[in-house]
Amino acid sequence: MVSFPLEIPKWARSPVFAGSLLFLAAVALLAATQPAYGVTFDEPIYHHAAQQIKAWLGLPFSGMLDARQIDVSWRCDQFRNIHPSGVKWMYLAAQSVIVWKTDPFVQNRWLSILLVSASLVLFFQWAFPKQPAWSGASIG
Repeated sequence: MVSFPLEIPKWARSPVFAGSLLFLAAVALLAATQPAYGVTFDEPIYHHAAQQIKAWLGLPFSGMLDARQIDVSWRCDQFRNIHPSGVKWMYLAAQSVIVWKTDPFVQNRWLSILLVSASLVLFFQWAFPKQPAWSGASIG
């Protein structure tokens, strides 16, 4: 016979366990939608810009300081480049971190999935510091 309220074991009430559970649930939910995601008009622009930065990072230090190399590697098309330069770095990070995929657009989506899921856990841990993350998730 089960008595209510159920007694949750101490290990299951820890912020690490609750945060891990929330993280995995968010990743699973977002990953399920990943294959249906299309390429937007600006993604190829950022992929190209990331490749330019990657080539620049591969130069010797003296080459990195060359004005022509800086111009070639860092110049952005002011009419098509509508986002901050951080997106270039996100593509580079995705290509370094997400090693189980080879398509750079899919790599970027997976990095986004992981970042959004981690941000969700951090938010609930911050908003509900004395409760497991799922308590906040059920309220929200």
